[in-house]
Amino acid sequence: ILGARVVDESGNELGTLEELIPAPAASVYVVRGKREILIPDVPAFILDKDAENCIVTVRLIEGM
Repeated sequence: ILGARVVDESGNELGTLEELIPAPAASVYVVRGKREILIPDVPAFILDKDAENCIVTVRLIEGM
C-alpha cells in the first residue's frame, strides 16, 4: 500500500507510507510526514491495512 495515508489509532495523520524496507524478522514501513517514522510490520504496531481507502492504521510507542 505504498502511498497510503498513515494514521494512529486516534485517527491523527502521521504521514504517507513512502517505502517498505525488507528485514529478516519483519519488513519496516517508512512513513514520512512532519518527521520520518520507521514502523515494524508486525501486528503490535500495524493495526489495520485498508487497501480500499488507502489508509494504514498504526499504534506508536514512546520513542517512535
